[in-house]
Amino acid sequence: MALRKNLHLVALLVFGFAVLPAALVAQGDTGQTQPVSVLVTIASKGKTPPPDVPKDVVFVHQDRQTRRVLDWQPLSQGGSTLDLVVYVDDALDRSVGMPLMDASAFIRALPPNTRVEVAYSLGGRPQIGQAFTTDREAAVKALHIPLGRSTGSYGLFTGLTEFVQGWPEGATRREILVISDGIDLMRGISQALPGENQDLDVLTNLLRREGIPVFTIFANGGSAELHSEEMVTVGQSCLQYLSDETGGEAFLGVSTAPSFTPYLDQLSQDLAHQYLLTFAAVTASKAKLSKLQVGAEVPGIVVHAPAHVNVPPSPAAH
Repeated sequence: MALRKNLHLVALLVFGFAVLPAALVAQGDTGQTQPVSVLVTIASKGKTPPPDVPKDVVFVHQDRQTRRVLDWQPLSQGGSTLDLVVYVDDALDRSVGMPLMDASAFIRALPPNTRVEVAYSLGGRPQIGQAFTTDREAAVKALHIPLGRSTGSYGLFTGLTEFVQGWPEGATRREILVISDGIDLMRGISQALPGENQDLDVLTNLLRREGIPVFTIFANGGSAELHSEEMVTVGQSCLQYLSDETGGEAFLGVSTAPSFTPYLDQLSQDLAHQYLLTFAAVTASKAKLSKLQVGAEVPGIVVHAPAHVNVPPSPAAH
């Protein structure tokens, strides 16, 4: 189910490192290691697309210790396929309808190897506007003006969790674009922030296991009470956390942008410059969550990778 599992066969056939003896894989690292794969996005700091990034300039730190890069596969080449979900918070202000329509051009311009689905968060449940399809016009027709205040700002994260749990396998990459204010009051204001929000934690852990990056665009909610500086900060913190922890990118403004086109243009560029990174992760007797840092010695780029990665237990532990 996870990206690592989705691409396991590719790794075995093409790279061959997964069949190497554990002792050989562990050369250059301290302790037992196992290959772990994550999706990495390369973005440009400027307006021009980023250059191709070769494997020999990529570095990985797991728990602040350097790890060996085993492979670095560009996913814009070959038979890589993508399932992309445009997930819209139906509790957004109805004025979001105009910039939301900018997604029409974005959807139409997706490469042919991409299936797209349009879904909405409504009352804590995902509502499918258009199931996965290569019919771009069918997906565009599923875009609609958010319902606004009447839906209430709760259930965004539980709805997304339900959606991901039911996501069928098949594509090389599975990714999500969330358009929301990031405010989920399912458990009240006191538990809305990252670190306190249990539903956000459950969702983030699931996305990490599945290898699904989330890109987020901030837009104002339908209730005026949610437009205060304090509540906007809460929502944006959640969106930033969701993107950082999964390796996506967060597009945040102080309020709804008059147009989403600049964000969507950047997202199009991001999707065209992604890599599957596989590194020798040091394991322990039990599965663990490790801090992850990925970089590349290339000027003028930004590397988006998950802030943490799930590392399986060492083989000896079985």
